Amino acid sequence: MKIFVTGASGYIGGSVAHRLKEQGHHVLGLVRTKEKAAQLEARGIEALLGSLDDAEALRSGAINTDATVNAASSDHFFAVKMLTDALAGSGKALIHTSGSSIVCDDARGDSASEKIFEDETAFTPMAHRAARVEIDRIVRTAGVQRGMRACVVCPTMIYGKGTGLQEVSDQIPKLAKKSQERGVGLHLGKGLNIWSNVFIGDLVDLYMLALEKAPSGSFFFAENGEWPLKSVSESISKSLGFGGRTEAGISTKRLRKWGGGHASRWAPMPESELPMRGNCWVGFRVGQRLTRRCGKACRAASSLSDEVRNDPFPRPCFVPLERSPAARCAIER
Repeated sequence: MKIFVTGASGYIGGSVAHRLKEQGHHVLGLVRTKEKAAQLEARGIEALLGSLDDAEALRSGAINTDATVNAASSDHFFAVKMLTDALAGSGKALIHTSGSSIVCDDARGDSASEKIFEDETAFTPMAHRAARVEIDRIVRTAGVQRGMRACVVCPTMIYGKGTGLQEVSDQIPKLAKKSQERGVGLHLGKGLNIWSNVFIGDLVDLYMLALEKAPSGSFFFAENGEWPLKSVSESISKSLGFGGRTEAGISTKRLRKWGGGHASRWAPMPESELPMRGNCWVGFRVGQRLTRRCGKACRAASSLSDEVRNDPFPRPCFVPLERSPAARCAIER
């Protein structure tokens, strides 16, 4: 098949594009610059110059391919509208990438959540994630009402070495960098908030299966483990030679001063005060359904804690790991 991938030079999209190419598909990757286009072409991936604000590029990419993977942004309403409009009535597949902070709470590091979220668990998002949830709804509704096979893949915190142009994940390397600057492992508040996580290889497996057979309108959380953020900080501290010492990089009192849990509200705070970007200060966990649906303990060969102990920094990052069948269980049931 010929498959259009947005975010083809990024961490998720690049790894998806690489796997598709390995499987013999023709990949068309959306990139913003000629430099990135040349790098993709060198990997045997056809490049399409454009951005998520480029209506013609999005239409062209979607219409002239057999399936589309939107891995560039979870929050770009215009891009999703253009893709769903272009694919309406085509019967083609659209796999949209969300993010599991849609089920976050306002723990601010001070408590662990006992709530387990399954794919169809009802929830009310915090205000700053309402727009993302609406985008997910638009995609799923298009899969039911607009003549396409559309579904949503919702990764938790991703770890492991990517196989595309961007090999490193977002949260852990940034947290490690800030911890190194401060000489201690950093977390928010007491560090009790729990994050589910997923190995990049398992996540890519899930995209492959979604392209092949996911029911239209479906939604999949992707995870194969969970870890309290204080434990992440302790492992980073040990790996950096700080003896496992940790501290609250941002106090809940200071967070309240800046207006709550959304990263954009921290804009006045110096970057040096932020140990990790994004919505990492909220406690959430999703159900460990990948394991349960396998009927056995099928997880990635390496856990998030193994990755942090091996090397929290990108240089080219983590040791090669064998992929597990975990993500396969999300659809093969």
